[in-house]
Amino acid sequence: GASRLNNEDVTFSRGGWMAGARLRWDDVEVFCLLAESGSLRQAATATGQSVETLRRRINALEVAMGERLFRRTVH
Repeated sequence: GASRLNNEDVTFSRGGWMAGARLRWDDVEVFCLLAESGSLRQAATATGQSVETLRRRINALEVAMGERLFRRTVH
């Protein structure tokens, strides 16, 4: 099974990431689950969280990294 990451915040200030942006390890875990499943709905089912919650967490991760991580499509 997937390992759980610490719920600590990390501040990055180099590369393409926004200076001082807060990156939550839980959001990185959501990113990995979403990348593996390819679907917000499937990732939400795997985590027991709502699709809207995961959408907010991915958006926060994208802001922290200063990059769009996923191409959104509507099915």
